[in-house]
Amino acid sequence: MDGQPRHHHYRFAHVSLPRIALGGTVNLRQFADEGKLGQMLRGFWDFVGTQQVAEEDRLPADGLSSETVTTGDSTVLLITLPRALKATEAYFVAIAYRAAAAIPRYFCLEHGTPLFPDTTMIGEWVQGEGGLSHVNLGDGPEPDADAFLDAITRLSATTVSEQN
Repeated sequence: MDGQPRHHHYRFAHVSLPRIALGGTVNLRQFADEGKLGQMLRGFWDFVGTQQVAEEDRLPADGLSSETVTTGDSTVLLITLPRALKATEAYFVAIAYRAAAAIPRYFCLEHGTPLFPDTTMIGEWVQGEGGLSHVNLGDGPEPDADAFLDAITRLSATTVSEQN
């Protein structure tokens, strides 16, 4: 169907990257501190494409980049993804590390649904006993990095249970 997300894009932002960000097996913050996060993400994008999606579904990493931003008491790895075109594809991922939290929070600014294509929503991936789950945190801002950072700064001061 035309409104379905592209498999490579979705798999990277909503399956593979949250697993390593929240699973504790790869220290993304260390890659960022060493100035190597962008290189690591491009390599991981290619890995997801060659190992987890069919050849015809592979996409180039055009536009994939990262920066580290400090907001309040959080250090945020802001990841800009290749252009989001379909429902649920992410424009940005923000991995927020708070000093008081053992694990980071993983937010996505997602492209609207086919019924509401000019909208965005903020989603959060959380690690629970049963694995990863997606929480819809409601309408998002325009697909702009600063607007997204403002929104997740407000959200990162709360817990997921307060959002439900």
